[in-house]
Amino acid sequence: MSCICQYYAPALNSRSQILPTADEETEENVVDITNASESDDTKIAVCASELASCRAENWLLKKKLHDYEITIENLEQLVATVVDKQHHILGEMFELRQKNQELDTECRLQREYHLVERNALLQQLQEAKTLIYRSTKMLYSRARQLTRPTTRRPTNPIPRRRCNIKCLQRSSRMRGKKTIAKATLKLILTAIMRMSLSPTAAHR
Repeated sequence: MSCICQYYAPALNSRSQILPTADEETEENVVDITNASESDDTKIAVCASELASCRAENWLLKKKLHDYEITIENLEQLVATVVDKQHHILGEMFELRQKNQELDTECRLQREYHLVERNALLQQLQEAKTLIYRSTKMLYSRARQLTRPTTRRPTNPIPRRRCNIKCLQRSSRMRGKKTIAKATLKLILTAIMRMSLSPTAAHR
């Protein structure tokens, strides 16, 4: 009996519990539906706000991407212009280097030519000096020979006057020759000075 009583005891206890009615069940269902609809609306609103923020963020990212693409294109154009200018400058530098080499060779050739010309002028000057020295020496010896006094004496006193006249004529001739020799010496010295100054001026 004890076992059977155990099985039937909860049934008796369950009768004592109050069962819900149909109206109460419908009210609970309506409350659950309203709560679910409200939660769905809030979820939809949250999702819409998140979607709007994502769209705004995507728009900003697209705008930044477009700006970056424009800046990249501008930088590419700038790099292209810089490279073109660099090539142009390198070409000009190459041309200037070639011109500089040509000018260096021309200056070297002119220097050598001027050196040869200077040496030739110095040689001509030396030859002219030696020639002038010899000519002056010859003129001086001739002048000394012409200026030597005559040792002859007149035999008779009558032609003494004629001898004096002849001596005066000879002395005048000698004076003229001396003046001519002095003039030629002056001309030769001036020519030497000019020739000595000309190579220095040409060298300068």
